[in-house]
Amino acid sequence: PYLVTQLDTDGVRERHALEDILVRIGAPAAAPVIDALLVEAGRADTTRGARMAATVLGRIGEPSAVEPLASVHDHHDWKVRGAIGGALGRIGVAEAVDPLVSLLSDENEVVRKSAAVGLKRVATRATDADDPDPKAEEALDADVIESLVKAMGDVSYAVRYSAADALARIGERALLRLLMSCRDGEEEARLMAMRAVGSVGSRDALRPLVETLGDPDWTVRAFAAAAIGAIGPDSRAKHALERLVDSDRHPFVVSSAAAALAEAE
Repeated sequence: PYLVTQLDTDGVRERHALEDILVRIGAPAAAPVIDALLVEAGRADTTRGARMAATVLGRIGEPSAVEPLASVHDHHDWKVRGAIGGALGRIGVAEAVDPLVSLLSDENEVVRKSAAVGLKRVATRATDADDPDPKAEEALDADVIESLVKAMGDVSYAVRYSAADALARIGERALLRLLMSCRDGEEEARLMAMRAVGSVGSRDALRPLVETLGDPDWTVRAFAAAAIGAIGPDSRAKHALERLVDSDRHPFVVSSAAAALAEAE
């Protein structure tokens, strides 16, 4: 009870020590910190306590904290909203998905990035080879995938990159939508989609990527070549990459194609 009264302390070293102590206490600290979060989030003079409470709850990883965290995800201070996104992602359960998707359209790019990273963490937990979470995987449905695809066109590179990482972690279930974005998306979204497709690593993506090697935009050709290299080219893709090395006039495209061929050897 005493520790949670100090969440808004001025001292940086004291805050670090307090956070570590509460995290080491673990689950028994969750309920008092949840109570403190709700009180601190209502304060007008400082947001330090609310941010600290959210961070502690995320590091503890207590699922019962998701609902109270979600209840303040629209806090007026973007730093609090960012901390909420980080905490929800660290907890990583199915119930965290909806508030994270909501934060994905926040006006602040730091909050949007926090939400995208959070969804990646949920996807990582959902597909964990040793301890998968079917409920979390089910929660990452077509609507969530669509929201992340939209985020790949964000004005912020950090948000685009993090959204692509989240989709890559979702994996095969996002592949078809990613391939559509490779073909029809805006330029930045296309590049991020190809990067994500390469990370998924499905050989079903090779044919669409090979077709993209003829795109008039050199950045698209280069990213497509890199994605093929990440997956591992089949014979058809190798021939296409060899033609690119011999005929393309942009040095970055040539080097990307050559690197993709080198990875296949």
